[in-house]
Amino acid sequence: MKQLIVITHPEPVPQEAGRINALFDAGLELLHIRKPGYNETQCRQLLQDIIPAYRNRLVLHQQHELAAAYGIRRLHFPETMRYLTGKVIIEQWHAKGYTLSTSIHTLADYPSLPGQFNYALLGPFAASISKPGYGVDMQQDTTAGIPKTDTALIAVGGLHAGNITAPLAAGFDGVALLGSIWKDEHTTDNFKQLQALWHTTDPQY
Repeated sequence: MKQLIVITHPEPVPQEAGRINALFDAGLELLHIRKPGYNETQCRQLLQDIIPAYRNRLVLHQQHELAAAYGIRRLHFPETMRYLTGKVIIEQWHAKGYTLSTSIHTLADYPSLPGQFNYALLGPFAASISKPGYGVDMQQDTTAGIPKTDTALIAVGGLHAGNITAPLAAGFDGVALLGSIWKDEHTTDNFKQLQALWHTTDPQY
């Protein structure tokens, strides 16, 4: 099954926990909690306001030590954190039963990723929505010629209704959405529109 993932906006969003709960109500499978400017107290506040039944669908980008307290079993290691953490610690998290993911910014880094990672976010796939003018458009790139491993490749960056299916044609295993979801207050409606388009391309979704 191809993956459809949502990433939180890096900045605070009004009624954010309520919007997150509504996304899960609408059928969202995985949400990455990415709040680089949040301290532990702020992270705790957001996590505790998310319905407990949905917390096993959360993926923490930072404050990994909070995972056990909130029933979270998925951890993300941004590229810099992956290098700073080291293989030994990553292996320890994996041995404890956590599902791990990471980020890369070039296809050349994909084949050498440690096998403990379930999937890797690669982008920006297209011009960023949340950060205008950011990133090189990768839409013409494909995974052809890149040896596939057990780590799935997820496209991120600049994805919207007009190009959400493009990563599949390029050989990716799924997409992660940010700007197209959080661009306005209609978070759930934005998700449902993209979810419907995604569903038509992947009957298993």
